[in-house]
Amino acid sequence: MKKLLSILTISTLTASIPAPLLANMTLTRAKRDVGISTNSNNYKYLNFSKLSFINEKAQLVSIGKNSITYQNELTKKIYIVSKDNIKKEINIPTNDLVFITTLANDSVYFNANNGVYVLEKGESTAIKISGLSNSVKDITSYNNDVYFNANNGVYVLKQGSDT
Repeated sequence: MKKLLSILTISTLTASIPAPLLANMTLTRAKRDVGISTNSNNYKYLNFSKLSFINEKAQLVSIGKNSITYQNELTKKIYIVSKDNIKKEINIPTNDLVFITTLANDSVYFNANNGVYVLEKGESTAIKISGLSNSVKDITSYNNDVYFNANNGVYVLKQGSDT
């Protein structure tokens, strides 16, 4: 009987793994783990390549479905590069940009210290959105409406509206 009781105790402890033993276990990767490598368990990263159409020092980069928008760090000029590697300079009446956001519809939003500017698809001049002079922390879209998280609240720009 003692042997049976001892076997039951050992099997119960083995099945429930006490917390101190669990804390000292090392982590191992499972086969289902996915990494950025071609062979998910070998930790060999894919080769990174430089974008040949941006041959200058860039900052504030934003990538959309059909284009890449960036600001040249030295000249502060804004450029948009299409999938076909066609580079176009964007006219924007400010150079104190904080960040650039490209949304799913390929509209590009520029957050500056004095407000938010929008560049519609195919245009070359960004226009200021009236009513947003406060500092904006985040820009996102949902159901074709654009939401702005500002210091003093959240604003929405409804589809088809420009103010």
